[in-house]
Formats: sequence, C-alpha cells, structure tokens
Amino acid sequence: MIEVIKKLKNYTFDSKMIICEIYAQRLMNPNELDIIGNINGVMPNELEIFMLYSVIYDDDDESTLEINHRDFSEIITAIRNFRHPKWDEFEMDNKYSENFMMISGLTQFSVQGNVSQRFFRYDYFFTFINDDIDMKQEFNKKFGCDYDHFRRFAFSIYLLLSDKNQSTSKQKVMTYLWKEYRNAAKLLKIDKKSYKKAVVDLLGDDILNYYYGLKIQYLFPIIEGINFQYLPIPYLLINATTDSLLHRLTEGNEELRRSIGKNVLEQYLYDLYTEIENIDHIYPEQKYYIGKKELLSPDVIVIEDDYCMMFDTKLSVPSIRMRTFDKSAIDKAIKIAAENVKKIFFHINNYDQGHFELDRKINRNNVFGVIVQLEDFYVSRKEIYETARQMINSDAAKMTEDEYSFMCSNIKIVGLRDVEQALFKGQSYLKYLIHNKSNKEKWFDIFLTNVPEIVNDSTVIRSLEKFVNKEKNEFLLDVKAAKRM
Repeated sequence: MIEVIKKLKNYTFDSKMIICEIYAQRLMNPNELDIIGNINGVMPNELEIFMLYSVIYDDDDESTLEINHRDFSEIITAIRNFRHPKWDEFEMDNKYSENFMMISGLTQFSVQGNVSQRFFRYDYFFTFINDDIDMKQEFNKKFGCDYDHFRRFAFSIYLLLSDKNQSTSKQKVMTYLWKEYRNAAKLLKIDKKSYKKAVVDLLGDDILNYYYGLKIQYLFPIIEGINFQYLPIPYLLINATTDSLLHRLTEGNEELRRSIGKNVLEQYLYDLYTEIENIDHIYPEQKYYIGKKELLSPDVIVIEDDYCMMFDTKLSVPSIRMRTFDKSAIDKAIKIAAENVKKIFFHINNYDQGHFELDRKINRNNVFGVIVQLEDFYVSRKEIYETARQMINSDAAKMTEDEYSFMCSNIKIVGLRDVEQALFKGQSYLKYLIHNKSNKEKWFDIFLTNVPEIVNDSTVIRSLEKFVNKEKNEFLLDVKAAKRM
C-alpha cells in the first residue's frame, strides 16, 4: 500500500482536495451519511485515510499532475486491500473478531448517525447551566463565541453540500455563512504544515499508525492552502463541532471534565427520560449508607412496570493508543469497564438487601444495571465480564455461576448513542434490555437497539422535535440574510 500511497506526491494539492470533496458529498444526505446506499462505493474511513496521506505526501513545488478518477480509485483500492501486520497476530491468538469489532467501531462508527440528533446532544451540553457549572460561560471563555456560531455554520454548510444540485444562489448562501460565522470557522482551520506536525505529535513517525490513528481533520476539517481554503470532507464538520469540540474544551482540564460528567451528562439522561411515557418513577443520584460508610447510588434510576433500571453515566472516551492496537491501552479500557460493572453489581445487591430504598421494591431478577459511556470503547464485552468476575472473586467470596450469569444478562455497557436511539423515539430502553436478557447468545452484544424484531412506530420526543424545527428556521433565516447581501 505504501508505495501506491507515495504516488500522491505527484499530484497537486488542489486536485487531491477537490476529488476528496466530490466523493465525500456522494456519501452525504440531509439527515446523515448514506452508508448503505453507498456500500459499493468509497467508504468514509477510506476517504479519511486518503485525505490524511494526501496532506502528508504533498509537494507543492514539484507536483504538476491533477489526480483523475482512475488514479484515485487505484489508491482507494490499495487502502481498502491493505492488511495491517497485527491481524496475523490476532488470528494466531484467536482474537481477530473482537479486535476487528473494536477497530471498526473506533474508526468507522463516529461519523454515522443523525446529524440533528448529534447537534441536539451537544447543544444541550454546551448551553447547560446550573448552580455548579455554567457551560455557556466555559465555552465562550475557551472559544470566544457562543456554541450557536459553530452549530449553525456546520449544520448549514452540511445541509447545502448534501444537496447535489449546483446553483448560484447556493454559492451565495455559502459565502454568507463563511462570513457570518467566520469566528467559528477560523477555529476549525489548520494549515498543511501544522497538520503534518500535529499528525507526528499525535501518532509518531510510523506511517502504519496513520492508517487507523485518529485523523486530525476530525478536529480541524478546513485545510488552508497557499491561496485557498479547502473542505475536503465536509461531513467532518459535524464531528469537529460536536464531540471534538468537547475534547478541545476539556483538554488539560480534568476538573472541568469531571464537572461536566457529574452535572451535565447525568442531567441530560435524566431529562430525556422525563419525556418517556408510562414511567412510574425517576430518581437522580442519591446518598445511602452501609453502617457509617456513605455511598452514592447510580446516577439515574428508573422504575417502569415491574422493572428497575440503574444508569451510571461516564464521560469516558477511548484512548488514541487503542487505534494502534496498544495492548496496555486496550487492557486499561477493559479494566475500567470491569470496575464499572463491579460497582453497579454491588449497587444492585445493596438495593436488594435494603441498604437503600425506592418507592417500590423490585425483584432482583428484574433490576438492570446500565453503564452509559459518552463514547463506546468497543472492547469485548466477554472480556469485561470475565475481568469483573476476577475482581469480585479477589475482593469477596467466590462468585457463583448464577451470579455470573446475572451479571452478564442484567448489567450492560453501552454507548450513549445506543440509549439515545430508543429515547429519542419516545421508547424506553427497557424493551431492549429485556430482549437482550432473554437471548443468551446476545449477552455480549455491543449494540442493544439494533433489534429488527422490535417495531418502531413512535414519533420523536418533544424536545428533539422542537430543536429540529429551530434548526430549520435558523437555516431559513440565514438563507434570507444571504439573499439580502
């Protein structure tokens, strides 16, 4: 692959960025990336790798050729067919499938999902205010403008470019957006020299690490050339103005990150559940005691019918080193998740033994524990449960097989998006937990909401509907403003 990739030096930077944008736009529809409809075309991760190497292997002074579609296809094919040496090791160790799932999740799933739902989450995060934290103030202090500037710029540009028709009026709106939201746009730019340095600083000198490694364009999707600026992968504006902005806001500030997890993420899940019908009781985190020892319950507890769900939220994100198959990073992720499983397992036992009470006593077999990670690590659930069992065995009496089965069937580690997929549609997460519990072969699944047997005929919750309408109205206002220019 590397020899083919190095051919990128022969092509002008301008032509590489333009062809990248052409294929990126083919993936975009107004709501999300159309992965299924483009299954035989260029996939997002292939395009992102192409873009990274296009910047790394670039020589403006020497390049004269313009890349054509045939040459582009040859390079994409080389990228697609490349087999990392690590896969041979994983096959020998019988760990191919779990590592394939992990790397697929880390490198491909982050660009997927509904655009408006994504903005809904981060609009809540970046505008949240309570007695302990003022996120609007924190955001403005860091970036010098309100989150609305980033959101409206990215959403409108994405919407315009997902429309494949070209027109002078569309270009006029684009010009207006770049000017109106220039302060936000400026913070999403990076020049080629800085891009190359950032790649080396982040991933080192081994170019194999660049294949699966975090792409700098997730943080800075706008590339500044000599006389022009490029947006080679427009859909990455969405990542750059949502999860990547949270990373930039909290980088080097662990206290702020803890406060966001404690105040914002917990309340976000609680507020979503208040919009779900037929819920009997919802509880925030509460103190309880075992003897003189003070403990805190899971962050959000929901009683529905004869069931109880205990949610523990974690503002956790995968280590960059996991993308390069760093064993210590993967082991650490498994250990962190196992600790969380162990913790909620004991909370369930404490509740069952009467150490803290809710309005109704629920049978232990009907109590679920759910660890909700801001971003899933995509590591093997089986390894997490096995590690949790070892931890419990070393701390207390040996766990019985029935207890281990309970842990695997009733305690789940999921990404926030998986829970959102149910709640956004007005559905409780309970039906997915029950479905998973009743199918033993699914106990180690990463996604619970991907269940075709459960028919979805619900409308979206009111707060999301209201937000989507606001987005549309803001877009129309910007279009009207552009026409007056």
